[in-house]
Amino acid sequence: MNWTGTWKNQYGSILDITSDEGGNIAGWFTSAVDGGIKDARIRVSGFHAADRLTFCLAGGPIVAAWTGLLRHDRLETLWHVAASERRTGPVEEAGAANRQLDIFEAFTTGADTFIRIDRGR
Repeated sequence: MNWTGTWKNQYGSILDITSDEGGNIAGWFTSAVDGGIKDARIRVSGFHAADRLTFCLAGGPIVAAWTGLLRHDRLETLWHVAASERRTGPVEEAGAANRQLDIFEAFTTGADTFIRIDRGR
């Protein structure tokens, strides 16, 4: 199975896998949701074995990892995010600043479904 191509999740975030060699993948992730990395293009790397894939990134105030299974042309994943800080208000708001998160606010977990929208090269 070749994982290269562009994948889009249910929120509009884009996973662009540009390299798939020897069980390793590399590419870029662009988040469509806030969390300190919205609209930033961040390098990802990961691994795959048959229909299983895992990838991670580090950017802005977060590190994140997705692990999933390819089922019926859909990549079903669970993700974990660790964030060091969060803005106290919108970027354009006067006085908005970054606030360090305590340990109970720093971690989130969820699920994403990615669908391949372009097969790449």
